[in-house]
Amino acid sequence: MSNIEQVHACIDGMFNAQINGDVDGALSFMADSHCIWNVRAGDLSDPTIWKAGGYATRIELKEWLSKQQSYKCQYKYLHTDLHQSGRAAIVVLEETGKAVSHDGRTHEWTEVVNLWSLAEIDGTWKVTGSMHHIGDPDR
Repeated sequence: MSNIEQVHACIDGMFNAQINGDVDGALSFMADSHCIWNVRAGDLSDPTIWKAGGYATRIELKEWLSKQQSYKCQYKYLHTDLHQSGRAAIVVLEETGKAVSHDGRTHEWTEVVNLWSLAEIDGTWKVTGSMHHIGDPDR
């Protein structure tokens, strides 16, 4: 399997595990920590609209994933880039989905463009972070 196929298998595995409610399975595709970035409304070329999102350890990720009663997400690959070292990659996805937490709160998103960062850690591809709403100037 090529590196790009391995990167896609990591993304697919993470989403499939979440969709199937397999918290430990989803975590197996993630690095020990995860950084998130978001964007405010405005011109995407304006650096002041970008904001830091959450940082989560493996324990915090598990707590967050465990709060989901259901999770659905359909996505398509828009772009994948592999660093020349072959050990780091980004994947840009268009995502549509719905998450329902055990307390009844619902979050839905439609055709949101997100960037996922990955690294090969000890021979296995892992998700290391995500940048959300990168293609949505109205956010």
